[in-house]
Amino acid sequence: MAARTAARRRVAEIIAEGKDPLDVLIDLAFNSRLDAALRIQAAAAAVPYVHPKLSAQVVDVHRRQVSDMEREEGSGFLIERLNALVGVPRTIEVEPEPSRPSCNNGEGGNGTVSR
Repeated sequence: MAARTAARRRVAEIIAEGKDPLDVLIDLAFNSRLDAALRIQAAAAAVPYVHPKLSAQVVDVHRRQVSDMEREEGSGFLIERLNALVGVPRTIEVEPEPSRPSCNNGEGGNGTVSR
């Protein structure tokens, strides 16, 4: 009974300090002056809040909801939208430069221009 009374006093002190219930449980779990069974119970109660279980999420890629816009406009609308945002690729016409005279007149490459 004395251990429970001490634990109740400690809980009241912790609450008076403005700690939330999880902080109280953690403080109880790490208080070496308390009974081991009480510390284990406090730790077990705090575990789900400190280390939550991960749960699997099912994603069904084959049952996608199609919006009204996609249904009415189809993929053409999306392509037009992308082209408006990014711009339509254009072909740039380039005139070839006229051929330049050779710097090598065939006589060993003395650097003179032959015409």
